Amino acid sequence: MLLFAQDVIAEYGDILMNGFVKERGSTPVEFSHAKHRSLYLCNVCHGELGFLMKAGANRIEMSAMANGRYCGACHNGKISWSLKDCKRCHVDRALPTSVPKTPKKRARVDWVQLINQGKIKPRANVEDTVEQFSFERDILMPAKGTSVGGVLFSHKIHTQWLSCSNCHPAIFETKQGANHITMAAISRGELCGVCHKRVAFPVADCKRCHSVDKKNK
Repeated sequence: MLLFAQDVIAEYGDILMNGFVKERGSTPVEFSHAKHRSLYLCNVCHGELGFLMKAGANRIEMSAMANGRYCGACHNGKISWSLKDCKRCHVDRALPTSVPKTPKKRARVDWVQLINQGKIKPRANVEDTVEQFSFERDILMPAKGTSVGGVLFSHKIHTQWLSCSNCHPAIFETKQGANHITMAAISRGELCGVCHKRVAFPVADCKRCHSVDKKNK
């Protein structure tokens, strides 16, 4: 599993963290979601460790990390390498203005398949002392007024990675029919777009979601 974490290069999920570097006289951090999610489930960071699922919403200070918060919960020289290894995170070059470039050969990783095949076993908490809760319920979401098929949403697949609180109620209301889901909103990074294309497969892969044939509904 550790070898996979070191080697994987996913098509999506690289983030340039440069929010406070100018005022601190530092350089940006290149963060790889792929390497981290091969070791931990999404809800470990976006829940247990307090990272908000919104770009620019997290003020990650070195002082907080030194006290075991955010990245410092793992990067303490015990679970993972120490915060003292600055260049492992901070890029040693002039301040970039865009997302870091990744090699041309990037894999569109099917993370659910990797879990189901047992190729990765990401932890459900930092200490690896709990099992992930799985909620098995499918929801049929018709695509009204369009030529595409409906969406069969699988709670099981999503709770393999996330806790209920990651989505409800901040992103989706927990009441049937209360969420007006449109492709325009998703494309703006709202609703499903909070994750898809950013760290999960893109919305351009239409049939990954719109899998219910209209004539077979």
